[in-house]
Parts: sequence; C-alpha cells; structure tokens
Amino acid sequence: MAACDCLLTLVAGDDLALREPALAELRGMVEEDPQDSSYRLRYGFALMVIEDREGAAREAAILDSVDNPSYSFHLTLGQIFYYCGDTVKGRAHLELAVENAIYDQDRITARKLIADLEKR
Repeated sequence: MAACDCLLTLVAGDDLALREPALAELRGMVEEDPQDSSYRLRYGFALMVIEDREGAAREAAILDSVDNPSYSFHLTLGQIFYYCGDTVKGRAHLELAVENAIYDQDRITARKLIADLEKR
C-alpha cells in the first residue's frame, strides 16, 4: 500500500516527467488486481488530480458498489464523485465517512469537506 501512496504523491507532484509513469504504474496495479478497491480508489483519485473527469467517474462508479466501512475510503470516494459532478453520491459517501469515523477530528474533517463542497 505504501508504494501505491507514493505513486499517488508523484502523480500529484510538480514533476511532470514522473507523473505519467506513476499514473501508468497505478493503472497497471488496477489491471493486475481489479478487485483491489484500495488500488482502484487511489487510481481514481489520481485521475481526479490530473483532471480526467471521465476516467475518475468510471473508477468511482465501479467503487460505488464496494462494501467498505472505512472512513478514508468514503472520504476519498466522496471527493471523486463531487469532482465528477455527482453531488448526490459525493455527499452520500462523505456522510458515510462521518458515520464510519472513529475519531472526532475525522468527523469534523468530513463535515467541513461537505460544507466546503456545497459552497461551490
């Protein structure tokens, strides 16, 4: 998982020479293990970062049916849906992040994100 997070960091970084190889590696991880929702979630987020709405929406649609009680899963998926223009699913996943948060700070973060996104 750490390698996947590192690749996501490279995609989001300023070094354009590293962006495409890191994105290709993330894509390869998803293709190699399409059932791994954590790889797919990071790949979808990476597509959002590079402003590929169509690709991010495709990955989010696949992830929407995944039964995952994780705060971070729903927080990330909610952001992807909002970015893709699906505010209903975005909010639903952010609300699930609030429900699944273990720590008060995580609940506050998710609620703040909902409020910030609804202002747009």
